[in-house]
Amino acid sequence: MALRKYDKEWLEELCNDSLSLAEVLRKAGRKQGGGSQATLKKKIEEYQIDISHFTGQLWNKGKTKETD
Repeated sequence: MALRKYDKEWLEELCNDSLSLAEVLRKAGRKQGGGSQATLKKKIEEYQIDISHFTGQLWNKGKTKETD
């Protein structure tokens, strides 16, 4: 099965409903390795999508999405 390409509308929806790049990748059905994160960052920048609400690495601060 081929992966869906990132288009602006879909990627905006994924980003709006996520709190991190890792969560966007999971929802898009992509693995975190192999350049997926770099491609995602490039597309977010290209489409000028606001990710200021992303929390970063909450696991490193003892928090989770549910406890934030």
